Amino acid sequence: GSEGLVGGEITLEDLAGAGDVDRALTQFYEETLAAALADPAAAGVSERQLRAWFDGELITEAGTRGLVRQGAADTSGLPNGLVAALQRRFLVRGEARSGGTWIELVHDRFVEPIRQSNRAWFSHNLNRLTVDARAWQEAGAAESKLYKDTQLAAAAAQIQALFARVRLRQL
Repeated sequence: GSEGLVGGEITLEDLAGAGDVDRALTQFYEETLAAALADPAAAGVSERQLRAWFDGELITEAGTRGLVRQGAADTSGLPNGLVAALQRRFLVRGEARSGGTWIELVHDRFVEPIRQSNRAWFSHNLNRLTVDARAWQEAGAAESKLYKDTQLAAAAAQIQALFARVRLRQL
């Protein structure tokens, strides 16, 4: 019944007190990643790889949930032990269909908070060239996002220096 309700109307104050759903889902995602990466099944998997797996495998280019077929040892490059750790933490789920197990996010509502969290993480943890390349790709290979003139020359110099360091390590 309505005997527990006071006022019977949801106010802006009520909504503010309840918190932001996107923030809560983002926090859940980030805490789940941290816990899953601490699991022994995550040995050899970096946070960058795990976040890229969510972006590239579980979320489609159209921004919807994607399905990934689980193989014998891994699911699109992620060890099945780590996928199981994510399932135990209720971020992904497996569904048996078409003669196999398919992995997906537990709910569509996670898509945008995951994308936002990953964008922020990648922009803080990747070099500028990689961040700009992702932005170019996300903009549909927009010409306006291409490097030109001094920016292009600086990027080429950065890449040449990187290759020189790699060659020195190989010697």
